[in-house]
Amino acid sequence: MKINKAILFAVAAGASMLPFSASAQGCPQAPKPEIEVQTPYLEVSMNSVPEPVAYAPFPKAMETSLGPGWTINGLTVVRPLVKTQITTADAKVDGKTCVWVTKAVVSFGFFEPANIYVSSRYKPGTCEFDAIRNHENQHVGIHLNTRAKHVPLMQARIEKAVTGAVKASDAASGIKAIQANMSEAVDDGIRSFQVETGQLNGLLDSTNSYLKLQSQCSNWW
Repeated sequence: MKINKAILFAVAAGASMLPFSASAQGCPQAPKPEIEVQTPYLEVSMNSVPEPVAYAPFPKAMETSLGPGWTINGLTVVRPLVKTQITTADAKVDGKTCVWVTKAVVSFGFFEPANIYVSSRYKPGTCEFDAIRNHENQHVGIHLNTRAKHVPLMQARIEKAVTGAVKASDAASGIKAIQANMSEAVDDGIRSFQVETGQLNGLLDSTNSYLKLQSQCSNWW
């Protein structure tokens, strides 16, 4: 049996699943892999800009969704980023190579930093600026709290994806198959995370929520 050095890769969305059997024929019984999920600290950058909507991924769509009479005075941009590192072992069996994961480390984080954009119409220290900032910080909190909820779900997906051995022509091919399965598992986890954060952010950005925020201050443009 050979222990391979750790292999680090960022998970790419849309990776295709390759054949992977938890009990590849003829391979030794692989021990249960060690799974570690890390949650890096998220830095938050506060930015005063003329038009926050300009920093949205799809500015026109965002403006249209609000309808007439509304101005976008604040925006939060948070994007999940998952990085995966695996340590594998392999053994030659009948002219093939059995490969399995001994340890997987998953960094469940975000592109740094999270950016909050507040309209420069409102100066720091004013009621309006504080109201916008507090609202946007709630969006950041939604992402962090939802990530905490999804850590055990991500761990379970990764464990299922990498448990057992895969038989391939060589170690590199086996590792490639394992990475593809991990990518698929992580993609599923990110999609689930984004669905939930999207729903919660949508509630925070409802008309009733905006009206409540507006009522806190009196000097809106």
